[in-house]
Amino acid sequence: MLSARKFRLIFMLFFFSLLTSAATTLASGFAVYTQDAEALGQANAATAHTDSPSTIFFNPALMNTLEGTRIEIGSTAISPNRRFNSDATGTDMKSEDEAHFPSSLYLTHTVTPTLSAGIGVFNPFGLGSKWPEHWEGRFITTESQLSTYTVNPVLSWQVNPRLALAAGIDYLYLDTCLKSHRMVGPLEGCQAFSGSGSAWGFNLALAIDLSPDWTLGVSYRSRFDVDIKGDLNLRVPTLPELNYKGSTQITLPSQLTAGLAWQVTPQLTVELGVRWEEWSTFDQLALKLQGAPIADPLIPRKWDNAYGFNIGARYRLSDRWALMGGYLYEINPVPEETFEPAIPDADTHIVAFGVGWQQAHWKLAAACALQMERDRDKQNAIGVPAAASGVYEAVLPMLSLSVTYRF
Repeated sequence: MLSARKFRLIFMLFFFSLLTSAATTLASGFAVYTQDAEALGQANAATAHTDSPSTIFFNPALMNTLEGTRIEIGSTAISPNRRFNSDATGTDMKSEDEAHFPSSLYLTHTVTPTLSAGIGVFNPFGLGSKWPEHWEGRFITTESQLSTYTVNPVLSWQVNPRLALAAGIDYLYLDTCLKSHRMVGPLEGCQAFSGSGSAWGFNLALAIDLSPDWTLGVSYRSRFDVDIKGDLNLRVPTLPELNYKGSTQITLPSQLTAGLAWQVTPQLTVELGVRWEEWSTFDQLALKLQGAPIADPLIPRKWDNAYGFNIGARYRLSDRWALMGGYLYEINPVPEETFEPAIPDADTHIVAFGVGWQQAHWKLAAACALQMERDRDKQNAIGVPAAASGVYEAVLPMLSLSVTYRF
């Protein structure tokens, strides 16, 4: 059993994780995969092997390989660097994005030799983009923020020495703020919608030891249908400030990942992975307003499903030290016809490196990664004609740290 001191430690770490969790970075669409430093150091190739409680996110069927009780807390610093070259003026503009710190907490516990339980708190989706208040694309967006917080209890059952299964429940809370300008007659005003909502989902996973050296892992997370309710504030010069109740609905996609891990030597593990995300459910974003004399905003999306491919490796230098490295390529879901600066997503290359250290009950991991997005040229009719047309480019450096304690 846990002592009172250890229980207080777990509670303090859990509370700290809730306070610092804020997911505002893009993977494909706006999924977030900076869930653990050791996994990030391998470019998230962690579906078929693990040495970390973060397997609750990547593949909870692997919890049975973690003995005893383990708790992990981690955070990632992300500093987006987005630029826009305007077709209309030829000038370069930098977005006003700030550094973000998506965080996570994981706890695993061996209940019996064949049953393990765990709980995770993490940010599965997030979005953060901010542009100058008076730039040419202000009628499309000036700021888009979306944060999600998920609590995920899960159980894993070692069916036999080669097969493990896992199932869990996900509770997701979403908070969002969308800002832009709009014309009200001959006057230009500023509008902001702030809202929140919640939804339930589930996750399933399996791990199969194909041989002593090969393991197959598969993990599935269901979609979330989130009903968002909030308020729209409209400020127009010389007119009274207007406030309306508003609502919208968003479907966050189901996700399927698979990995094949090869224990090349006792020191070296290599994994190949693939990921699929059902972003085709994101067809439009329609905001319904109560009693407003203005038209309900309707933002077309028409996204496609997204795919990602990665390879990662971990090499144990000694009982204390390990090195990680990996590469990930993502095919983004945003088609040319609906690409716009609120979600300036693009096909992505991520190169990552990491280091791990452990002694007695403690394990530390640190990773750095560079997310490089392919340049995208907006030439569609979204927004005022020709507004915000031009080339968008982005580079996102990341630094991740995680600490694990084993009871």
